[in-house]
Amino acid sequence: MRRRGLSGTTIAIDNTADSPAYPDVAGIARRHGITYALSTGLPVQRRTIGALNIYGTDEAAFNDTTRELAAAFASYAAVALANADLYTSTANLAANPQRALDSRAVIDQAKGILMRQHRISPDAAFDLLVQLSNTANRKLREIAQDVVDETQRTPPA
Repeated sequence: MRRRGLSGTTIAIDNTADSPAYPDVAGIARRHGITYALSTGLPVQRRTIGALNIYGTDEAAFNDTTRELAAAFASYAAVALANADLYTSTANLAANPQRALDSRAVIDQAKGILMRQHRISPDAAFDLLVQLSNTANRKLREIAQDVVDETQRTPPA
């Protein structure tokens, strides 16, 4: 049933007591008092991102009007889900450059501290950070932050 639902096809089980196409799903539904089910795909740009599932517990299965309303609601729900996903993706993309700038600033600060402490070149300071990162199996930015934090805790000599 899941594979057909993701294809965008509307699937109806009008009677869970007699559903040869989906006997496993119908059996589980019947054990929970569900007598019929309707699954409508959530279509977005030539693909289906999920399904709207509606269950009933009385004698009458879904009529054509209910199926049409479910399909209409599913298209609106799909747009809302797609927009939420797009918003999240866009927010993540917008945050990445800021994170990169923040990381670079901390790494540059740590390089400067190591250059001063060990009287080494900028390249040698960076190589030292990389070596510390590899040895500790931690991100370079974390090691750089530790160097900066330690300098702020240590009083000047």
